[in-house]
Amino acid sequence: MNIDRREFLRGAGALVISFSIPEWAFAQGQPDPKLQQIDAWLAVGVDGQVTVFCGKVELGTGVQTALAQIVAEELDVAFGRVFMLMGDTALCPNQGPTVGSQTIYRAGPQLRQAAAEARLTLVQLAASALGAGAEQLTVKDGMVSAPQGKNVSYAELVGGKKISRTFSGAAKPKSPDRHAIVGQPVPRVELPGKVFGTHAYVQNLRMPGMLHGRVVRPPMPEARLERVDEASVKSLPGNVRVVVKGNFVGVVADREEQAIRAARALKVQWTQGVELPRMEDMPAFTRATPSRERVLAANGGVDAALATASKTHKAQYYVPHQMHASIGPSCAVASVTAEGATLWSPTQSSFNLRDAVALILGMPRDKVRLVWVEGSGCYGHNGADDATADAALMSQALGKPVRVQWMRHDEHGNEPKGVAMVMEVAGGLD
Repeated sequence: MNIDRREFLRGAGALVISFSIPEWAFAQGQPDPKLQQIDAWLAVGVDGQVTVFCGKVELGTGVQTALAQIVAEELDVAFGRVFMLMGDTALCPNQGPTVGSQTIYRAGPQLRQAAAEARLTLVQLAASALGAGAEQLTVKDGMVSAPQGKNVSYAELVGGKKISRTFSGAAKPKSPDRHAIVGQPVPRVELPGKVFGTHAYVQNLRMPGMLHGRVVRPPMPEARLERVDEASVKSLPGNVRVVVKGNFVGVVADREEQAIRAARALKVQWTQGVELPRMEDMPAFTRATPSRERVLAANGGVDAALATASKTHKAQYYVPHQMHASIGPSCAVASVTAEGATLWSPTQSSFNLRDAVALILGMPRDKVRLVWVEGSGCYGHNGADDATADAALMSQALGKPVRVQWMRHDEHGNEPKGVAMVMEVAGGLD
């Protein structure tokens, strides 16, 4: 679990492709300067398996399969040879968060270009090994063949050595009419495990010496902590420990049910917080929230037309705050020591969360590693990031791995909500 990139490559023996991403790969976004310098987008091991280092993650939408198709297509290897290593900040490039159905649009061109560059490099190596011109060679499932019948595999070309290469710009991805894997129906790689109950989610993660934590939350927004009575849980089983940092209160125990019991029993005194509006008052409350007006488009004389229209209609529509309500409440594991921190999280944004937790822990971000492990889905934004921060704070206080499993009331009450909206519409006919 704690292997770093250098150890991974030394153990596997691999061809590593590094290059600067071309500007067009970012479409309308601005490229991160660090992304231009990140190496090791993919590796070809001595066994012929292709490992793809991908900053995007699988949230149940099938991108793990689709991105593997793209790489297999450009490398000319069988789809089953491609393994997607996703969302690990120590091994993967920062390709931004996995949001907005943008993964194929944003990450697809990057991985396509990386795979095309890798294929070009491997064919050039094969040309030298086979004593033939690169233009004479053909590739099928990672096997490069010359006209006279000689061939060599990608695995044989690598020979357990690491070969770095900068982006040459000479590699051209295939035209769509040559695609044999992209665009074809391929069974999703992660679904069988989910269907048959063998898929390992972050909720299933266990490690030696791991403790279990629960957060004790204030009764209302903006309530401030006044006092914690640690004696109220001292007699409970499970070697219960109380963690307090600022307004954060948590309990940690040897077993999960012991942590649940301790969280319910701990006596905490809070100041009065802010009362939430009644549901029937929410449209007016939302409309009165301080805001900044911004005109997106203004065409024609709308006000004048409405003033002279023979028939007008106005309407107001309200959308309340919405829960994402993942089928399984959020969960994360953290191991924090003086040397650094490792987080196992189902986050949608590995690098942003790593940086945020580093700030919370008071550590340099290069001392914090986030390993993405799939959770219970993120259609929107659930409590994964918050559960990860909970685990990190409690692990830092105790110096041992801590698992935090939110419960249903935690998820419903404290996950990031979809925003409430009031929409006012007016129209007229002449």
